[in-house]
Amino acid sequence: MNKERAKWFFSNHDSAFCRQYILTNHKESYDSMKESVDLIMDNTFIFNGNWDMEPCHLPYQLQELCWDQSVTNDPEWNYMLNRQSYFLNFLTVHLVEDDYRYIDKLKEMMFHWIDCDFELKPNSLTSRPLDTGIRCLVWLKVVLYLQRAHLIKEEELTKILVSIKKQLRYLQEHYIEKYSLSNWGVFQTTAMLAWLYYFEEDFDMPDLQAFAESELEEQLRLQILEDGSQYEQSIMYHVEVYKALLDLVIFVPDCKKRLKPVLDKMAHYIVMMTGPDHHQIAFGDSDVTDTRDVLTLSALVLKSGRLKAYGYHTVNIETLMYFGKSAVQHYQQIIAEPEQAQLALFDCSGHVCSKEPQRYLFFKCGSLGSAHSHSDQNSFCLYDGDVPIIIDPGRYTYREDPMRYFLKSSKSHSTCFIKDKNLEEITDSWSYAKYPLAHHVALTRQDNLFLIEGHYSADVDGQLFTHRRFILGLPNPLTLIVDDVSYPGTHELESQFILDKDVTIDHQRVNQLHFHSDISFSEDSFLISKKYNQLVNSKRLYKTIPFENKILDYTLIADQKCQVLRLPLIQTGSEKLLKNGLAWEIIDNEHHYLVGIMLNDILSGDKLYKIKGHKVRGKVVVFDVKKSQYVRLKS
Repeated sequence: MNKERAKWFFSNHDSAFCRQYILTNHKESYDSMKESVDLIMDNTFIFNGNWDMEPCHLPYQLQELCWDQSVTNDPEWNYMLNRQSYFLNFLTVHLVEDDYRYIDKLKEMMFHWIDCDFELKPNSLTSRPLDTGIRCLVWLKVVLYLQRAHLIKEEELTKILVSIKKQLRYLQEHYIEKYSLSNWGVFQTTAMLAWLYYFEEDFDMPDLQAFAESELEEQLRLQILEDGSQYEQSIMYHVEVYKALLDLVIFVPDCKKRLKPVLDKMAHYIVMMTGPDHHQIAFGDSDVTDTRDVLTLSALVLKSGRLKAYGYHTVNIETLMYFGKSAVQHYQQIIAEPEQAQLALFDCSGHVCSKEPQRYLFFKCGSLGSAHSHSDQNSFCLYDGDVPIIIDPGRYTYREDPMRYFLKSSKSHSTCFIKDKNLEEITDSWSYAKYPLAHHVALTRQDNLFLIEGHYSADVDGQLFTHRRFILGLPNPLTLIVDDVSYPGTHELESQFILDKDVTIDHQRVNQLHFHSDISFSEDSFLISKKYNQLVNSKRLYKTIPFENKILDYTLIADQKCQVLRLPLIQTGSEKLLKNGLAWEIIDNEHHYLVGIMLNDILSGDKLYKIKGHKVRGKVVVFDVKKSQYVRLKS
């Protein structure tokens, strides 16, 4: 072991200080952690960690420790069992309680797993490459902590190192090319590099070092897009990859210079994908998860006042366990930057995020990522203040289940589609035979207005379906959604909004927001999934509109006190009513707008049109009556 490298870790770990800090600042979180650890002391497992990828809040007791036998009808339970991330909670509880029974139980489980001497193979319950990579990194953290506290014997360390060397070699020998594009690959290479940093001499595996360094570079090049998003189209797996890279920077400081620019961009994406309630949206295969813990750790490691603004006010338990007393001292020295309105286009992934004091909005029109992608083109999520209103319905499960298929489909997202038709063809839980093709996503901002544009198409029963969606954001806030849909024949368009379970619906009003439309909305029940393997009752608003070949529809979401009046578009010269456009007058206490939408060119006659007597040119135009100012957002 490289003792010079290892001795800094936990070097400032003042146990008395850390114990008091946890009990003073995080008593509720600690009590929950201790409760789950005490259950495991009796071989009763519950997986409720904030970033457990497939959590299970139901306790299951094993009469005897058994790692390779199915316990539920979902193999993900066994995968969580064998990742052993819960070992880290034993370290925290031991530190706070100063009770060595927790260390004894941790060792008992670790050595029991080793003594089982499993055949390591990719399709087993105990040793999938993903789970093996996670487990290896967990064991490194355990070993470093036990060594620092003088709680591990030399023969115990030797036994662990023999097992780890076997597991790392197995990962190398069973590494396949597709892992370069998957979170599975990052978990493996980061574990290899972290272990080799401390135990290179013990392992004597120079080929593994070269492989891991080279492959990590490939992973960063291939799966971290130029805009900082991870290609899989899931915020949860973006965070998981980010956390693995952040761990590598923490455990292998030599990697920081190389990885910091990547981590900075990935952290920015996490901030933008986090709602004002501090939770990531359930985009792709994701849960609704609080991001403050990872942003707090990130603020400290990356020395970022901006990230601290979105983290906790005090150091969380995980960050404290990594750095001890110094974490608190250094975190206090970081000045949190004031939060401000932010608008970001992640053009590589096809995502747009807007953070404002009264409105948070996420929009997606992007390419198919990994098997975690959902068919959610031109869908969006919307918060009013810090309250979620329109949401992503989540993933529910990874089992082959009709509800899994439905939640992956366009008909479970806040977009529009042809009633009784499917825009995608779902093969199973992990694949599609057909998937809508994203053509274009754009963001335009002028003054305090923004325009999002998404355009995609799909092969629907051998005919071309196209959908262009425009979302215009105005102050108040006012959110205008305009849908331009083409599909040959006579059909019905269904436009829907999936609502959070806690909203109040009163006719066309959701909480304090009124949904304006020429077509009345209906509501019905809808199942959503905020956590893995959990379904809860919610509702959706929807409208069904007959059309032939082409339709232009809108929904304007505004405060209930806002006055909205539909206006005609009048062509200059001929004074004809232009039927292929929309216009509104919008008035509240502070604003007075005229808004015009004319998405198709005027082919004959004057190319100007009038809104309430004001001459206008452009496809998306806003006239601020109070300021007597025109803003053309699309020419």
